[in-house]
Amino acid sequence: MLIKKHLSIIITIILCVCGVPIDGFTQRNVSGVISDFDGTPLMSAVVREVGTKNHTLSDDTGAFYITTMNDDCTLSFAFIGFTTKTVKITQDTIIHVVLKEDVIEFISYVTEWLSIGAKYDAINSVIGLSFSNGYDELPLLRFHSFFDRFVYKMKVQTDFDKNNMFGANIGWMIYQLKPLIRCLVSAEYNQYHYSARDFLYRDINVFATFLKENSALTVKTGYQTLNDYNNWGVSLGLQKPIVSEKLSVGLLAGYYFDYLSYSLYFQGLIRYRVSIRLAYDRIYTYDFLNFGLNYFFPRW
Repeated sequence: MLIKKHLSIIITIILCVCGVPIDGFTQRNVSGVISDFDGTPLMSAVVREVGTKNHTLSDDTGAFYITTMNDDCTLSFAFIGFTTKTVKITQDTIIHVVLKEDVIEFISYVTEWLSIGAKYDAINSVIGLSFSNGYDELPLLRFHSFFDRFVYKMKVQTDFDKNNMFGANIGWMIYQLKPLIRCLVSAEYNQYHYSARDFLYRDINVFATFLKENSALTVKTGYQTLNDYNNWGVSLGLQKPIVSEKLSVGLLAGYYFDYLSYSLYFQGLIRYRVSIRLAYDRIYTYDFLNFGLNYFFPRW
């Protein structure tokens, strides 16, 4: 017994000197796929070894790989909008983890919901309201969890005197374009009548927005009248997250022969059910700076 004890101490000292972790022989290799109940892979799901800082993220196919720090341990699998799941690990294994949507929290993205917003144009001193089932907020959400096919939005702004605007959007979501990619095909009408600035503007367009996770690519074409100008044109836009699941930035630029138009905007979730939007728009030589606040609630 004494010899065995001394031998154990000697081996431990050698391993430490060589830089080999003592618990290296107790690690487990775990891999697999994380998805929802429909089989849709969940990208950037957090896989964590409970009680440690050891963690990893799933890739865009939902696949993950992690080497545990302990022989017997528990792994937790978490994804925003879904109930966290734990799995006991006692050996090297390959597993398929299916997460269930958490319908209690707003961020679970229930299939039917509404959005009501208020906004203020600081340059033109007009206030307004918007109403939709998530038209502007789509890039803030994970698109594979949004199941409404018909998408719509209405908006209006006024100073109750000489300036007013009205706009409406309707669209249809195409789900099976490609795995993890969806396309929103929409038609839009906007009208601005700002007498105080001699600005009369009408815009009729159709566009397609390609959605993947928190990113969006928009291609737009349409007909505009701006005072004495009447033109066809095209616009291209891109929206990308700059803080994961919290803040996104977007840019839309259009060419209409006689003039250019730009839109730079920021969107963010400041808490469950509340989002904020800051947008600077320039049409020819006319500027607009809108601050918006939206509130979401589910339609059960």
